[in-house]
Amino acid sequence: MKYGITYGIIKRRTKNFKDKLKKGVDLFMKILEVEIKNEQGVHARPATLIARLAKKYKSTLKIKRKDEEVDAKNVFGIMTLGAEQGEKLTLIADGEDENELLENLKKLIEVDKFFEE
Repeated sequence: MKYGITYGIIKRRTKNFKDKLKKGVDLFMKILEVEIKNEQGVHARPATLIARLAKKYKSTLKIKRKDEEVDAKNVFGIMTLGAEQGEKLTLIADGEDENELLENLKKLIEVDKFFEE
């Protein structure tokens, strides 16, 4: 895999990059690290907010915590991560609207703190 940095977001070569190159699609997925700031961490309500937001976009989104990686459009998958306050999650987005998706998720998680504070 090849890595590079663009606008503070790490880019990693995606699968099937030759097919995407032929179609003129961005060859890199975006990776962003966020910190859980709300007191109670990621429980049912924040997991639902993340999944609901992710489903609004065409891009695929994975969330990684330590060695676990889950589909961000699956509420139960997100809850199984058990992320607590102060922990860092890695968001991996791939698709045509990946930048907007990551920006909105970062705002939801780090700025709005899931609207809990």
